[in-house]
Amino acid sequence: MKSLSLARRRAIIPVLSELLLIGLSAWPTARVAWSAEPDKKAPAATGAGKKQEPPDLLPIPDGTPEQIIQHLEKLSQMEPPARDPKTIEEFSRKVGAAALQAAEKILAKKPNPEQAAYAVNVKLEVLAMLDQSGQKDAFAKLQAFPAELQKLGWPQLARLAGGVLLQARLARAEGAGAEDLKKLVEDIRKHLAAGPLDPADSGLAVSAALAAERVDRAGLAVKAYEDFAKVFSASKDDRMKAFGVKLQGAARRLTLLGKPLEVRGVTVDGKPLDWAQYRGKVVLVAFWATWCGPCRVEIGNILKSYEAYHDKGFEVVAVSMDLKKPDLESFLAENKLPWTVLYDQALRTDAADDTMDTRYGIITIPELILVGSDGKVVSMDVRGRGLGRELAKLLSPPESPKPKAAKASEPAKAGKAKQGKTGGD
Repeated sequence: MKSLSLARRRAIIPVLSELLLIGLSAWPTARVAWSAEPDKKAPAATGAGKKQEPPDLLPIPDGTPEQIIQHLEKLSQMEPPARDPKTIEEFSRKVGAAALQAAEKILAKKPNPEQAAYAVNVKLEVLAMLDQSGQKDAFAKLQAFPAELQKLGWPQLARLAGGVLLQARLARAEGAGAEDLKKLVEDIRKHLAAGPLDPADSGLAVSAALAAERVDRAGLAVKAYEDFAKVFSASKDDRMKAFGVKLQGAARRLTLLGKPLEVRGVTVDGKPLDWAQYRGKVVLVAFWATWCGPCRVEIGNILKSYEAYHDKGFEVVAVSMDLKKPDLESFLAENKLPWTVLYDQALRTDAADDTMDTRYGIITIPELILVGSDGKVVSMDVRGRGLGRELAKLLSPPESPKPKAAKASEPAKAGKAKQGKTGGD
């Protein structure tokens, strides 16, 4: 039997995940009632006007791991027979139950490493989503899974499962206090330090650090970035080392408040930035990218503030994180921005990465940093109306347009005064 390629199998998993998410996201008003077993009590409906039942899924073959994988591929291509919430809910529940059973069957049949990795990924994906949907026993199964894999002789896959479990714990920790989150971040540090590191670990580190930012940016988050940076920087993998440098940059960024900010770069036209010329101005340093939807939305807000405060001493330096310069040039050709735009990748060479992206560990964009006229950072949270509020403090609010005087021959009538447009945030 011809084996599915590893790339093809990796492609199946997201498709299956998307199918399972139908019951979670397509109908947000209804919570999916997941179950580990198919519902055997639901009677088949026949006749016009009766509820359309989801089709029975093909029985999971009692064959080789390869045959079960091919069954899962067929499962990933199925669609609910109707789009009403009840049908989708039932269909999603059945897909989740069938996928779990199939993955467990594969692992029970002494699969080869590729087949085992496929089954583990399917089971982890399903259990994580079941936990998010509120199924009570899904988290307990996730907790037990790493030990099960160790017992089966799959230590690397056990580590993978441990990482997914930690991600699930992070999701559950939303709203937790600083002390509880501190313990979880330490568990994640230990998991990362045990290695070997892989790209999934970088995602786990970022998730943990961002969670820490929401609780204690100046304390817990800085320590998390610094601790994770040490772990990644010690790796023998060049990619992981480079990520460690970026994590250290993130820790540096979080400590910028009240300190000078130094920006270097090359404009889209190839001219070096003269940062000294901005001294005495209030400057917004905006990290963004043309492919970032929220960044494009924020541009509109920045333009309003620029028009209102530029004459008072407000400037913008936008640091583009686009990897391809033609993408940036094309965007700027269609969208004329009145401020300086830097192409950050111009600072990256084979010998060194001197990008502002890495120096300040930019994890999410848009990242907006407001610098005062003395060159020191005054705010790092100026999205939306926050920018206007900060500029009003630093530069005084813009003057409102004076109302036009009524003509002597046309006095304003009581109760008939026209409402003018306001220019506030």
